[in-house]
Amino acid sequence: MKTILVPLDGSAIARQSLPYVQMLATLLSARIHLLRVISDVDRDHMLSSDSLLLYDMGHARETAHERTQRVWAMLQEYAVTYLEVQAQPLRHAGFDVTTEVRIGMPPEQIVQVAARESVTLMVMATHGYSGLRRWALGSVTDKVVQTTPTPVFVVRGTETELTEPVYLKRLMVPLDGSELSRQALPCALELATCAHAELLLLRAMGPRLQEFYEVGGISGQAVPLYNEVQWTEQRRQATRDLDATAGKLRHYDLPIATHVMDGYPAEVIVDEAARHNVDAIVMATHGYGGLQRWALGSVADKVLHATRTPLILVHAHASEH
Repeated sequence: MKTILVPLDGSAIARQSLPYVQMLATLLSARIHLLRVISDVDRDHMLSSDSLLLYDMGHARETAHERTQRVWAMLQEYAVTYLEVQAQPLRHAGFDVTTEVRIGMPPEQIVQVAARESVTLMVMATHGYSGLRRWALGSVTDKVVQTTPTPVFVVRGTETELTEPVYLKRLMVPLDGSELSRQALPCALELATCAHAELLLLRAMGPRLQEFYEVGGISGQAVPLYNEVQWTEQRRQATRDLDATAGKLRHYDLPIATHVMDGYPAEVIVDEAARHNVDAIVMATHGYGGLQRWALGSVADKVLHATRTPLILVHAHASEH
């Protein structure tokens, strides 16, 4: 049976992933594994919390080590209770839900659990920019995406929680012409097939190259790096490549559309996702780097920061052809 891993940190933002978890578990016929990782940050926060003074009255003679151990025990008890509270509505809805509490660094623990459970998909909520202490982009979510081979469904947290069910009616897959970017397709195709969703293949050409000039020639005048004819041919080739990719997918019996757009890739992806009311963007990322255009920290990172559309990041592997 497939498994969806859902790391939760106790925040309202983290809980905003749960409507998507229900939708995905239904589509994939998957069980749900809720995970709470207790870290040194949680322990230090509890140790410095004024609320702990309420417990000190009965533990006046305990040593620092005993106090720390008591805090760990309290945190674990709270975490177990918290996960059960989150799990009960899911179980009542008919889902197979398991829970787990672990101690350690959240990114490492999340990746280890994903590997041990042979997780199909991980679902995490992120605040986007900064401000969410433990789960902010650039912290736990960023590190998990960089290191796990498991696809990660990232939900951008909002000020208000979702009250309506969520659906996948249209998925967008940004492609740059490379084999690495096409590694997002199997994940997108599986979800689109299960949800009977439309697939939108997008190619962002980058800014028009003739806008960039170099100084050359005997006179030292500025001349275009590429002329209009060259640019037009590049665009036609990109269109042919995208149409060829779509043609290979026709046997999936899904509605498939292709779009080739001019502009900076991250901006094009975010704008087109909003314009076409895309329910999720599925794109490949190399993680630590090496994939020039799609590496985390470049296009994928910019999309993560800017889009409010859920984003599925698939860790691509350079060894695949």
